[in-house]
Amino acid sequence: MTVILRRRNRISQHLFGVSAQIENLWIVSAVFDDTGDVRLQGKSRTDRNVTDFVTALQKTGRFSEVQIGTINPADKGEYKQDFTVRARLIGFETKKKK
Repeated sequence: MTVILRRRNRISQHLFGVSAQIENLWIVSAVFDDTGDVRLQGKSRTDRNVTDFVTALQKTGRFSEVQIGTINPADKGEYKQDFTVRARLIGFETKKKK
């Protein structure tokens, strides 16, 4: 369990580092499951900010199957888009249950 938590912490730091490079985008939530799937929710000012984020994630070489799930108008505020992104960690091996 400790190894999984350390790995998730490193990956989350990497995700937030990538998002910090993309202006006008915030990650609100990140969910990591035991299969290596990552689900992100966030806010951005434009659709372009989201596509730039997806491109940056793909370029890291740490994720495969990076895709935009949804982009919807936000209810209020200067960040006008709510978005979801899905990805899979490359090289993530799950333990087989006995």
